[in-house]
Amino acid sequence: MVIKILLVLWLCFFSTANIVFANDVYANDDRHPLVAKGRVILNPILIKAAETNPECWSANLFPEGNWGSIVEGGQVSLRMLKTTLTNGEPVSVITLIRDATNSPDKSICIYPSYNDATWDSVRFYLWDSNHHEVLPKPGPSFRNPSGGTGSYPIRNHTQEKKLIQLNTSFDLTNGTYFVQAAVLGYLVASTNYSESQFEKVPFQIQGIVSPDFEIRSAKVSFEIK
Repeated sequence: MVIKILLVLWLCFFSTANIVFANDVYANDDRHPLVAKGRVILNPILIKAAETNPECWSANLFPEGNWGSIVEGGQVSLRMLKTTLTNGEPVSVITLIRDATNSPDKSICIYPSYNDATWDSVRFYLWDSNHHEVLPKPGPSFRNPSGGTGSYPIRNHTQEKKLIQLNTSFDLTNGTYFVQAAVLGYLVASTNYSESQFEKVPFQIQGIVSPDFEIRSAKVSFEIK
């Protein structure tokens, strides 16, 4: 009997040892919420997946995310798929835009208002090995595959994930580079949240409660040979 109890405890420990629970989880929002009893909720499958996905954990638990400082509750991550590349190879990065306000009455809104935003709402600051800024290629003020130009909220305790190729917007040749991702945002007051941090009725904007601010990731380096 004692052996059975010890076995059960051992299994319970190892089944939860690598799980991060709700307060440390920021689910990747697929922008396809479910409706249940008149409420808009985040898909529970996404929440469950976030518990075991390191990129969905708080920044101190996933330093590989190269998270920048939290600004007004918003936080941005930037990761290179590869840090050493050959000339002509796609330079792919992953960005995460996170609402870490942890507040039921306000949310981060993001909008593409840079004059030279390099992809949708994300702007990339790029420098060469001499720390001279590398400017984007001439072209449209920003490229938004979805065709929209308006601002949009990042729902509380969620994050938006993007996969982007830098060489679609920059001329990159051999050398070492430093890159930083940034978004512009503002805080809005919202109403009618339910008690669950992942659940609320359709988003309602009551008014801007904070002026515009910029949220940046940490700087990341990569090399093209």
